Amino acid sequence: MDAHTLQNILRSKYNIDEELHTDGIFVALQGGTMKANGLFCIGIGEKFVVVAGIHTRGPDFDYNPMSLSPVGLLGVTYTNASTIVTISSPLKGNRQEFLSVMQQ
Repeated sequence: MDAHTLQNILRSKYNIDEELHTDGIFVALQGGTMKANGLFCIGIGEKFVVVAGIHTRGPDFDYNPMSLSPVGLLGVTYTNASTIVTISSPLKGNRQEFLSVMQQ
């Protein structure tokens, strides 16, 4: 695995040993519109869903984890053949939509 992946950044910088089954690069959408709110990486693992902000630094990405939520507490839905991912939290009463910028 590449040294600059989200999984390796979580392990090396934050001492979080979570094996991610899948991850992707997305832009967050503002209030269900097609207006972008930033570049993010979403990783889905055994125990957690990780949302990290992305900062480009030369040829590599630098990840800034913003949310680490237990998988069982979130609802994750896919729309339009997985190009739009919606993550919702029944406890917080909110949801966030992300538009894929890289096809998996």
